[in-house]
Amino acid sequence: MQNGHTKHLGCTLMDKAESMQHQACIPDSWWEVVFAHTTHIYNHTLVARLQWCTPHKMLKGEMPNIDHLCVFGCGAFVYLPAMARANKMAPKSELMTYVSVASGNECNFLFMRSTNAVFTAAHAVFDERHFLCCPKNRHEPLENPFGSTYMALLMSPVSDRTVPLSPY
Repeated sequence: MQNGHTKHLGCTLMDKAESMQHQACIPDSWWEVVFAHTTHIYNHTLVARLQWCTPHKMLKGEMPNIDHLCVFGCGAFVYLPAMARANKMAPKSELMTYVSVASGNECNFLFMRSTNAVFTAAHAVFDERHFLCCPKNRHEPLENPFGSTYMALLMSPVSDRTVPLSPY
């Protein structure tokens, strides 16, 4: 077998992608973004074959920053800029599903709207316990933070944007 490592890596990534897809109840039609997110996580994970370095470090020579990672498939209140809103009275945010980090820019996130359209945004408040697509893992979303005191969260660094969970 000439490409044994490559074949094994492909199977590993597909198994991980399938597991993430089922956990978040993501439809099969979203397989491409699921696989891309799985690959992004793999590239930021330590690998024994690389002497416990990450593929990202081997390629770029620097340790990866993982502060931008969130729970795959979780809900997020995504800020809608004025040009993305229907009119001035439309809500300033929309509850969407987090699906990945935008390619080439770890400050932008990819979200899936209820219309199955991909939306890219830099400002969002994540609710990592709420899965929009999954009735078995569904919790009521936190109150929409935009327009309230949570507006300060938008201007904070990415690592501070996750909404703290309340114990119950």
